[in-house]
Amino acid sequence: MPRVANGQSRKRKSKQAVAKTKKLDYNTQRKALDDNTKSYGTAKSTSTKYLAAFNLGKKWLARFVQDEKDTHARFKEGDIGGHSGIGEEEAHTGSENFSSDNEFVHAFDGKPNKHTAEALGMYLSFKGFDEGLTGGTVWSVFSAFKWWYKNLKGDKYRGPWRYDEKAREWVGNPTSCSTVKDILDSCQKKDGETERTHSKAMSLGDLEMIYAYSLKQCPEGMVPRTAGDITLMTRHLFWRAFSAFGFVIWTRNFETSNFRYGGLDFLGHKRPKYSSKPLEQLPFFRVNLRERKNWQKKMKNGELQMNGHTYNVYPEPSSSTSPSADLYKHLLNWLDFCETPPHSARCQDSDGPFGSTSAPSERVIWAQLGYKSML
Repeated sequence: MPRVANGQSRKRKSKQAVAKTKKLDYNTQRKALDDNTKSYGTAKSTSTKYLAAFNLGKKWLARFVQDEKDTHARFKEGDIGGHSGIGEEEAHTGSENFSSDNEFVHAFDGKPNKHTAEALGMYLSFKGFDEGLTGGTVWSVFSAFKWWYKNLKGDKYRGPWRYDEKAREWVGNPTSCSTVKDILDSCQKKDGETERTHSKAMSLGDLEMIYAYSLKQCPEGMVPRTAGDITLMTRHLFWRAFSAFGFVIWTRNFETSNFRYGGLDFLGHKRPKYSSKPLEQLPFFRVNLRERKNWQKKMKNGELQMNGHTYNVYPEPSSSTSPSADLYKHLLNWLDFCETPPHSARCQDSDGPFGSTSAPSERVIWAQLGYKSML
């Protein structure tokens, strides 16, 4: 079957032609280097979250310094009067007076200094033990600070945290300090003894059982005659496509929910209607998970041999022993249903066939279908 030229390929060739005639100069290329590194080095959503987490750390340090200042003030007043009424630990804290140490006060401002690693360790300890956050959440805070200093000034704040005697300044990433690493490890281990529960992994046998139940409730070729029929078909056709998508493409439920119609490639042809006749079908269509979590990172690390983001979906033969996982059939049937009355909404690239932007508003996952009713 002939294939239509890829639009992205044509666009790329056009950009290459323009680039070959472009006048080059240092300032322009240096700015492009910095801008492109900033724009594509880390996903925009991740950068936004990291920046928010870093700013929360700065607010915490400001609060810490103010509390330290207030404690020291009370300590001095009590010391002058001879009857402070302050506990030994608080008095000791007041006598240290970190609020008067300008480097400690600005440990998270601008370039890191000798107190940055210590202040970060205290902050991670506060988050993990005082606030009781999980090790995973504390790790995300740590990652935000690591990202911040890694991108602060070229290579200067990357690598081991150390004092440069020649330059008389601290260099490297403060998150690599043993103080930070040790408290991070403690936060990871503190939840280790907690009992954990996990959902049972979906097996093909489970999928077939639920599919058999679904067929009894909503037979193939069912023609809706009432509003109740439409609701029933919405539930079951949705579930068949959703579950097959997750099982075949191996996506998490939230990834399947976030999938967009524009990620489907019908090889330059109009989307076919499903038919059991092989000659009426495409040899396959493609699914491109452009927004799949971590696929860019895996590509960077060369780990896409078994975990790519582009998949070919082929029709299953009528003799298939696993009809529940026939993604070709179930997805096309679901999309056709979305575009027929009373829905009648043409699928656009930005639409989510399984999300809140799909035509039928009801979202059902396999557990909500009535698994217990089969037992």
